[in-house]
Amino acid sequence: MNINEKVDQLYNQLLPQFQYYINEYSLESIYNFEVKSEIFNSDLFSKNEILAINKITNLFEKNDYLKILISQKILDSEYKLNYYDWIVKKWGKIKNKKSVEPIKYKKLIEEFYNQLKNDKLRSIYYNGISSYSKIASFEYLEKYFIYDSRVAYVLNWMLIKTNEFESFFPIPDGRNTDLAKYYNMNTIISLLNNSKYLDKKYTYVLYCKLIIKIYKQLNLSKPYYVEMLLWAIFDEIIEEIKCNVKIVIKK
Repeated sequence: MNINEKVDQLYNQLLPQFQYYINEYSLESIYNFEVKSEIFNSDLFSKNEILAINKITNLFEKNDYLKILISQKILDSEYKLNYYDWIVKKWGKIKNKKSVEPIKYKKLIEEFYNQLKNDKLRSIYYNGISSYSKIASFEYLEKYFIYDSRVAYVLNWMLIKTNEFESFFPIPDGRNTDLAKYYNMNTIISLLNNSKYLDKKYTYVLYCKLIIKIYKQLNLSKPYYVEMLLWAIFDEIIEEIKCNVKIVIKK
């Protein structure tokens, strides 16, 4: 796969969709990822930081503040694993993530970043991309972005709306899959002619390059706002699908 050519193709297909949604919805208003106060503790956060976080009532602003704060903490810390664990289990709410020995965990993350430099991932990483991408998105705000079932679902609906799709984004397993169980995206895609998915080895690298390319054309101040937009409009997308997807059975 020529990743850059595929990024350009997807960019040309999806840019009008992104422009429509960014004009239609205020990110500050519709971003509703809840951050509960009990996930913060004095081991990783100072009292002043916790006070500052809890004072922010707008969920978009709170998550934006956290992104910047955690990113700086990781970059300043010699022992990053506690922050990685917090991102996945506390902020990301991935409760079934198995515990991994710290030394092995450190090696896994390091190897994940090394593989990204080579533009592809082994199965251990793309099968766990919802977790690994969360860590990467906090550590490198301008370069890597969260890729989970909710984001992939929205991207695929955008592609369907273009009527120019050739391949779709693989949808990781996750709790957001259950949210759309009555409008299962894999089922919708399977009903389309000649439907296929991007190679999982290259999908995350391709996705991050696409987000950066899209960001440069939107009136947004930070690249990761594009990913936050994808997450935020999921509920709106479900309503669109309810109104627009119909199955016609030919006799």
